[in-house]
Amino acid sequence: METSVKQRQTVGGRGMLTLLVLVTMGLVATGCCGRVKGMLSKKGAAGTSSPIALPGIGAPAGPQAAPGPVTLTFDGGTITGFTISTGGKGRVLTFDKEGRMMVTFEGLPNGTKVQANSEQAEVSGGRTAQVRPDIRAAIGAGTIELGSNFDPKISLTVTLPDGRVGTAAVPPQRMNSFSLGQFLEATAGQGVVFEGEPKDAKRDTAYLTYAGGRILGRKAPIREIDVVATLKKGAQKGTKNCSGYKSKDGSVRSVTLELFEGQAIAYDRRTGAEIARKTLAPNTTCPMTLFQAKDDPTADSNLPSTAAEAWVKTLLR
Repeated sequence: METSVKQRQTVGGRGMLTLLVLVTMGLVATGCCGRVKGMLSKKGAAGTSSPIALPGIGAPAGPQAAPGPVTLTFDGGTITGFTISTGGKGRVLTFDKEGRMMVTFEGLPNGTKVQANSEQAEVSGGRTAQVRPDIRAAIGAGTIELGSNFDPKISLTVTLPDGRVGTAAVPPQRMNSFSLGQFLEATAGQGVVFEGEPKDAKRDTAYLTYAGGRILGRKAPIREIDVVATLKKGAQKGTKNCSGYKSKDGSVRSVTLELFEGQAIAYDRRTGAEIARKTLAPNTTCPMTLFQAKDDPTADSNLPSTAAEAWVKTLLR
């Protein structure tokens, strides 16, 4: 204790101010000055010096809150959005003609890894990350009944740069008939066989892709469809005057309806081989609603879908 007093007396008032400055600057732990070190240390049991803890200087930080878990929360609909609890969001889009469902992620930090089944991607440059898992087996298990849903069987995984991981299964999705039509049309010439589909010797189920698509014959899951039929616009065969259409400005207009034949082609869904094709006479019925440019006095006729359905049914047995 006397040593400390003598050192204070030797240092003097200016030295005490210097000491306070050194303490404030946090330099006492460096041992830069013998006097300061002597005054701010105490003898340990073995005669060694150990620092004296000063309030607010070099004190260990208090316990830090653990980072929260990563959760994915979904809404619903044909285009399903989801939010990520740690920040960020994504969307699940309907499947494309290759039978792959697009899943997008945005607002996640660089280095985040995202995965949908076996498809992986990493966020970089602040951009949106995308993965496209193959869901053909899930499509095959679905149906095309009005308003029906199907389970895409997609498991999503988000791995943040700090190692936290969140997983979730994509909920059932609405079966989009337009997407299904594009997918089945793309199999023409090559065919598609679904995982787990039963052997079927009968040709009793068909799918006509035109105008939203429809199942013909036996109602069955998509993987049991035997025939895929398409209907396209053929050659123009005359015109017809259609009147009584009311435009947005209130005026009543007449339209020259250009009549087009329909080209129907049927394929074997499993092999893609063409079964038959037929040219169908134009549909001469004036449509209930028309969409046309203001200065265009003509419009295309609807294709003969009723005649196409009747023809496809003759191919079933």
